[in-house]
Amino acid sequence: MKKKQPNWRSIDDFHILKNGNDFFPKLLDACKSAQESIHISLYWFESGHVANDFIEAFIEARRRNVTITLLLDQVGSLDLSKHDRARLIDAGVILGWYNPVKFERLHLIFQRDHSKLFIIDRDILFIGGTGIADIFSPKNHSHSWRENMFQVQGNIVADALNSLKRKWASSDAELERPTKRHQFRFWLNSLFAPLKHHTNVPAHGNATLNNGLWLESRGSSQRNILNEVIYRIKHSQQRIIFATAYFAPSPRLRYALKKAVQRGVDVTLLVPGKESDHPIFQRAGQYYYQGLLKKGVKIFEFQKSFMHTKLVVCDDFICLGSSNLDIYTQRWSLEANIAILDSAKAAEVTAMLQDDISSSKAIEKNRWDHRGMGIRFLNYLAYSISRWGNNWARQLLLFNRYYKARKQG
Repeated sequence: MKKKQPNWRSIDDFHILKNGNDFFPKLLDACKSAQESIHISLYWFESGHVANDFIEAFIEARRRNVTITLLLDQVGSLDLSKHDRARLIDAGVILGWYNPVKFERLHLIFQRDHSKLFIIDRDILFIGGTGIADIFSPKNHSHSWRENMFQVQGNIVADALNSLKRKWASSDAELERPTKRHQFRFWLNSLFAPLKHHTNVPAHGNATLNNGLWLESRGSSQRNILNEVIYRIKHSQQRIIFATAYFAPSPRLRYALKKAVQRGVDVTLLVPGKESDHPIFQRAGQYYYQGLLKKGVKIFEFQKSFMHTKLVVCDDFICLGSSNLDIYTQRWSLEANIAILDSAKAAEVTAMLQDDISSSKAIEKNRWDHRGMGIRFLNYLAYSISRWGNNWARQLLLFNRYYKARKQG
């Protein structure tokens, strides 16, 4: 079956922001210089030094009459204190919660908004994998996580705005002050309207004229990110670098990586090493090492700190954003990524990943084949637990579909 041609957009400006000591100052400066609007969608907003810096920047922006919308995932942002919420509301920030936990919605508790988007003046987009939390800041945490954000301009920002508008308009988003919801819905089209110079440039069915593609995933019903990455892996010719914080690949993804090696493609997997915020996922991911190493996939575990990076490079193709491309978030989460087809940008991202690989431990096939029984048992146990959880989540997803069908009639 022929792959449907997507709508490629222009990316006029592109900057890699490596780690919190780079991207937090840039994000704060952008908020402080905003003249019209700041639109943010985040999974993780946690009270602390970094959060206080952003809240202060938001308060100053509101004094300049800058419109600010902040859509947070309620589960991911549980550690945003009531005091900080009140500061945001009192300043006039439009604060909303994605899929708030309620008794009548417990069957949807795993449906989370995992995207990380900052849109300044409807013109500058920051996208990547960070949250507003001290753990990402080397200045505020002695062992901060390894992460990237990317600053982008071009008419692809129009797609990001439309994505945010759809989330705010959905029944899954709730305002902190529900009495204003009707009024806010009336404002949606003007709040998230793309700039004219973005909409005047038409989208094209290929990357000849434009080089950026907006990708979204919405659980099992929409897997655009995974599908695009697998398509690029299947058509790669020289190299693939697959970097993820949580390695729980689907059978399709594992098969595509193995087949790429058989075609002579240099395939590298970069994953967290000894440090992880979810050790069971790391151990479960190691269960797949043997099959991949046997086929010739190179595997590296990052050693400096916990690697929270989510990046895929296939020749001149890059996929960046919030998705780890793991089986769990592919079943439940809302994700936002950008695909870029550009040799210079791919070389820049590859150089950054090669630097991370130089700080990583290579997993050698011979040593892995002869690992101890204790490690083998832990890997199998973690894999079994994760597989049980995955099967249970699948049943819950089927129940959700049944529940929706009954509700609709």
